[in-house]
Amino acid sequence: MVANQVIAFKKQSETQLEQIRRLEDREKLLMSQLQILEKDMAAKTVSSDLHRRKVSELNQKQTELIEKLATMQGKFNEAERTLKEKIQIIADDANTQRRMEERMDALKRKVDAQSKSSNVTDSYLQQENDDLKLLVKCSSCTNNFKSHVLLKCMHTFCKGCLDDLVNSRQRKCPKCGIPFGHADIKPFYL
Repeated sequence: MVANQVIAFKKQSETQLEQIRRLEDREKLLMSQLQILEKDMAAKTVSSDLHRRKVSELNQKQTELIEKLATMQGKFNEAERTLKEKIQIIADDANTQRRMEERMDALKRKVDAQSKSSNVTDSYLQQENDDLKLLVKCSSCTNNFKSHVLLKCMHTFCKGCLDDLVNSRQRKCPKCGIPFGHADIKPFYL
């Protein structure tokens, strides 16, 4: 019986050893899988850190772009408001110009009507004005007003014409030809 027990213990011991070997092999396999998973986890941790940094950078860029968008929106709103004001000013100016053109047309019609009625009067007044100008303008040069008189013949001329005659030593009246002296020239006032 002892021999049977020894054999049974041996078998049991061999079975247990065999089970221990299988468990050790399984432990080695699990350890290698654990090392592979740890390496994979370390790589994924590094990758995760990179992605977190990128997400942080992208969030910062997003914040900057949102601020820039808000600034641009403000500028756009200001430009749009200014544009509306200028369009309103242009429209007001166009209305004012249209009213002024209408008023100017009405005034032109009024002036044309008045000019037709006063054409006769104007021509008479123009003729009278020309006649009066001939009386006060120098008859020698017809540019300047009469300002001096020749006492010998009482004809009147501008100072420039009389000075030219005195300087050129042709001291005769341009109208009647009577000789005169420097003392015969006197100023007069109209």
